[in-house]
Amino acid sequence: MKVRNKKVRKNQRKEKPEVLRANRIRGAILFFKIIFCIVSVPAMSALFIFGHDLMTQCSYFECERIIIEGTERLSEKQVKEQADIKDNMNILSLNLFIARNKLLGHPWIEQARVGREFPNTLFIRITEHKPLAVLDLGDKFILNTNGLIFKKLEPDDSEILPIISGLSYSDIRTTRDTGSIRFVSVMEVFRLGEVSDSVIPNHLIQRIDVDRQIGLSLYTTDQEKIIKLGFENYSEKYGQLKKVIFQLKDQDTFNDYQFIDLINPDRIVVYPVKNELEANQKGEA
Repeated sequence: MKVRNKKVRKNQRKEKPEVLRANRIRGAILFFKIIFCIVSVPAMSALFIFGHDLMTQCSYFECERIIIEGTERLSEKQVKEQADIKDNMNILSLNLFIARNKLLGHPWIEQARVGREFPNTLFIRITEHKPLAVLDLGDKFILNTNGLIFKKLEPDDSEILPIISGLSYSDIRTTRDTGSIRFVSVMEVFRLGEVSDSVIPNHLIQRIDVDRQIGLSLYTTDQEKIIKLGFENYSEKYGQLKKVIFQLKDQDTFNDYQFIDLINPDRIVVYPVKNELEANQKGEA
C-alpha cells in the first residue's frame, strides 16, 4: 500500500516581516500624534489666553482718544456710559459687538457703529431717532419720522410735538407693513408739512384727530384753527387751501379763517373770522 505525501501549504495568514514592521511604524506614528494632540491643545489654549491677556493689558493700546459722531440730543458722556466705554481703557479689551448692542438699547439711538483705529483710538457713530409726533393710544408713544414707535412718552420728554389721536394699535406701522390707510394718511399729511412752502408746516400742527369714517382733522397752533381734510387727495387739498387763504387775505371784510372743511373738494366750506375794524363798526351802529 502506497502512502502519498501531502503537500504542506504555507500559512497565508502569517504576514511577512516587512509588513509587520510597517504596521508597527504606522501604529507608533499614530500613537505619537495622539499624544501630541493631547499635549498641544492645552498648551495652545494657554498660549492664546496668555497672548490675549498680554495684548489687552498692554499700555501701547491704551485709549487716548474717543471720537463720537452723530449726537444731537444725547451728550458724549451719555453715549460713552451707554456703551460702557471708559477713558484710558485698552482698545482691544472692548467687545465691539457688545458695545454696539448696548448703544442700540438706548431708546433714542436708532443706529450705531463702534470701531477701533490703531493704536489708541475708539470711534462711535450713532444715528438718533428724529421725533415726529406723539401717538395717543391710551398710553402715549413717540413716533419717529419713519413712522415707527421708538419709545414711550416720559415726563422728561419736554419737546412739544403734534398729538395724533383716534388710531388703534392695529393701525400702526410695523417693520413688516406700512400700517392702515388711516395711519398712511397721517404720515402723508406730515410729509406735505415738511415741504418748505407748505400751507400747513408741521411745526404749526397741534393735533391730528382721525375719525374712522370722516377722516383727518387738523388743529393748528395758529389761533387754534381747524382744517378738516377727510381722506385722500391731500396734495390737491393743500393746493386748494392755499388758494382759499390767499383769497381771504385779499378781502376787506374777512381776512382770516377759523374753520375750513375740505372733505369734499368740490364744496369747500369756510368759517371766516371778521377783522376787528368791521366788528367795531357793526358794534357802533
